[in-house]
Amino acid sequence: MPLIADICSIGNAYDYFSISLNMNIFHDNSSISKINHHAVKFDDEHMDGLNYSVSAYLIYLSTMTLSGQGHSSVKQILTTIEQFVQCFLEHSSWRTRAIGILLFRNLVVFNLSAFYNSQNVCITNMTIDKYVNKKIRCILWNCLNDPLLEVSQIAMFVMAVFIEVNLIKYDEKWIRQLIKQINQPLPKSINHQLHNGHILHSNDTPTNGDDDDDSEYRQAVRARYQSILALCSFIHGHPHTTPDYLPMIISELSNHIHDSQPIKQVISSTLSAYSRSHQEVWHEQSVKFTPEQLENYKFVISDASYYV
Repeated sequence: MPLIADICSIGNAYDYFSISLNMNIFHDNSSISKINHHAVKFDDEHMDGLNYSVSAYLIYLSTMTLSGQGHSSVKQILTTIEQFVQCFLEHSSWRTRAIGILLFRNLVVFNLSAFYNSQNVCITNMTIDKYVNKKIRCILWNCLNDPLLEVSQIAMFVMAVFIEVNLIKYDEKWIRQLIKQINQPLPKSINHQLHNGHILHSNDTPTNGDDDDDSEYRQAVRARYQSILALCSFIHGHPHTTPDYLPMIISELSNHIHDSQPIKQVISSTLSAYSRSHQEVWHEQSVKFTPEQLENYKFVISDASYYV
């Protein structure tokens, strides 16, 4: 698998593999991602037999059903999936890491029946739920802190998928920790104003000129951004419903709409997506918001709604 992971990082293999695997999740979220996806023609001179073969292999592996393949428990299935994608997620290339996250998504989704089949496990459903929730959440939490914005945003959308299928469950303690993290005061930085309002970039790496206080500032911003992505995933994970805890998350995120980029952009895009997908049921679901929460939410989406 390390060889396959290396091939995924070469040239335009990322575009080719992602299109072949139907993984271009940014097409409906172009305002968040700055990746330029170009249509890939199968007769392109760069598309050789190796890319085609690897693509077919990835399709086969990502849709493999592990239940009944010698894996008798949910723990074994998740361990197998984690071991399979590990060389992708730890790769130096952001393209390979991105494909690794999406392969992880596919492998889990194609094995959903194993997670819900109580006859396939030797432990109680309660224990299974806790283990699956913790394990999947832990893997994606690390991905949310990827130094490349594109990779961390893919992790956000994949986490939303697992929230939607109830593999990652609402955990009040964790949500409170995330909210506490995003409200931590940022240390002062002299240099962050030099980046035209952007405190993180797609190719953001410290330079020799970065002093200690700027490095501390960047680390604090990345920690805040990681937690904000996790909270945004709960909103994306409920495209048509508004559970009782969601208005609180929406309100807390709204309070950070004036943060520097990319925080401002991901919050605005997330809440705009929520607004569009809940239009038909908004009359019923709006009553779940307190007046203050509703005001915070409407303040964020007002400008976006104007341009729509």
